[in-house]
Amino acid sequence: MLLQWLNRWRKFFQTLEKEDLWVYRDRDDKVALQYIYMPILRMEIVQYRQEYNAYPIRYNHLSRLPSGSPADNYLLDSGRARFSVPIAPSWTQVAQDEFLTGEFDADAYLSEAATQMLDRRMEESPLGPMVDLYNARDQYLFLRNSLHTNV
Repeated sequence: MLLQWLNRWRKFFQTLEKEDLWVYRDRDDKVALQYIYMPILRMEIVQYRQEYNAYPIRYNHLSRLPSGSPADNYLLDSGRARFSVPIAPSWTQVAQDEFLTGEFDADAYLSEAATQMLDRRMEESPLGPMVDLYNARDQYLFLRNSLHTNV
């Protein structure tokens, strides 16, 4: 299922590129693509994760590993065997120091100023400012053209 999802999006973005509707080194194309598609992709990833973690693992009498829903197994703490791996606090500090320095925000892929400017541009879209899976391509093309013509 994951590969099907990945291939669907890969083909979609490759088609945009083949049709010259996305150019790799074009900053405006990148910004428009991120603004339009990142929320959709993130929403689909959350949905996939929820479905995957709710899917039950079959019991295997030859294994000591847990069965049942992975989401439930992550929360096991009822005196049975614990299946988590302890991590020393020093390692988490190393990760924070090395990778999460400064004002790191995993959800910020565009600056606040850029997002506000793009929000204003989308107010002018003939489809309105809302973006969903069904109008995303048209909204992307509108925003891309808007950015290219108002340089």
